[in-house]
Amino acid sequence: MTKSLLEGDTSVMTYRGHTVLQTLIRCRFSPAFSTGQRYIYTGCAAGRIVLYDVLTGKIESILNGHRACVRDVSWHPYRGELVSVSWDQSVLKWAQSGSEDEQAKPSAREALTRNRSLADRKKEAGSLRRSARIAARTGLARDGSSSSTTGDESVGSTG
Repeated sequence: MTKSLLEGDTSVMTYRGHTVLQTLIRCRFSPAFSTGQRYIYTGCAAGRIVLYDVLTGKIESILNGHRACVRDVSWHPYRGELVSVSWDQSVLKWAQSGSEDEQAKPSAREALTRNRSLADRKKEAGSLRRSARIAARTGLARDGSSSSTTGDESVGSTG
């Protein structure tokens, strides 16, 4: 017995508009307290953060600021702030602008770069994090360019 597709059935949705290299890029629901979990947000191999409307699947906002793959993004549970980490070795804090119609912008472009001395010690010791090894293997350059192909990817389960 096969079930027929029902018009308006949203039990499975595909969200298009971000790119993925050969690694996991996490996607999450926005916080219930501040947004009612209305959005899905994810990083992108092109150095962007993409926010989707859960119900329509359309891109609500694109945040630009990183020069390389955005590996992870976290939304503060009670404030309109996001923090993103990238292979360009930066951590950016994003704050919601004055009105809801404005895009979020990096807080005074305040990049909280990771501890350089610790990174240098790890490089000298020859130990590379898994993400750095993948970036090197896929040809991701420091300037954010990549030899991978781009195209729409589906946001899938991270389980």
